[in-house]
Amino acid sequence: MKCKNCKKELKKDWKYCPYCGEQINLFRVKFPKFFSHENEIEKEMEEMFEALGFPGIKISFRTQSGPINQKVVKKEFKPKKIKQIQRKVDSVEEPNVKINYLPSEIHIEVLLPGVSSIKDIVIRRFEESLEIRAYAGNKMYFKVIPVNKESRILQESYRNKILKLVLSK
Repeated sequence: MKCKNCKKELKKDWKYCPYCGEQINLFRVKFPKFFSHENEIEKEMEEMFEALGFPGIKISFRTQSGPINQKVVKKEFKPKKIKQIQRKVDSVEEPNVKINYLPSEIHIEVLLPGVSSIKDIVIRRFEESLEIRAYAGNKMYFKVIPVNKESRILQESYRNKILKLVLSK
């Protein structure tokens, strides 16, 4: 399987691309680009719902004749700058991780041998996960840790080859 964003080879059990961070869709449904009749659209959608485990759902469409008035609003998109380290990577490894769940916090320890400082570590927060990338020479450590949507990073430190993170629960 290849990443749809960077086109690099991925393992089947990965949920995120270790090279670009793109979320991997494990279930892909392809919709036909053109239907000649509404009945075909209805049939295709009913089959899609059945394939997803929802049999018996009936879909019906009505067509509208005449022009449709739509107001188009153009909005300029400015992506946020993300701290990015550009390096040549020969190998990617998954680091050893220890997670301790406390009543109000989550403590995470990530073993990163060969990583010289916190400047060589990139931590990215996604909606339901935390992505950690760390660089040791031409090797990259990559780990995605699932976390709650509400969790926030309270503390982060790097000493003795161990990245320590404290998250709110």
